[in-house]
Amino acid sequence: QEIFPPIDESTAINIELRPGQFSLHNVLIAHASKPNQSDDRRIGLAFRYTATSVRQHEKFKDSAALVRGSDSYGHFIAEPRPRENMQTDMIDLHNTVTTQ
Repeated sequence: QEIFPPIDESTAINIELRPGQFSLHNVLIAHASKPNQSDDRRIGLAFRYTATSVRQHEKFKDSAALVRGSDSYGHFIAEPRPRENMQTDMIDLHNTVTTQ
C-alpha cells in the first residue's frame, strides 16, 4: 500500500519493537515495517469498534461481533461467539466475507 502524498521520511519516528512486543495505534496513523527477517511469522491483528447504526458504503456485507448491547440495524453479518479453535462454520463465515 502507498500513501499519497508520500511521507516525509525525515520527520518519521522509528519505534523498534522487541520480540513479544506490539504496538497499538489509530488506523489513520501511517505506519510500516521492514520485511520480517526472523524464522517466525509476523502477526497483524485489527480491532475496530463502532456503533451498530454505522453502515459501510461498500458493495459487500462485512461481518462483526456484537460486544455490547443489541443490534437493531443489521448492517453487518453477526458473528456468533466461537465455541472452539478453528471452528468450521467460523472459517466458512470468514471465507464468505473475505471473498466477496
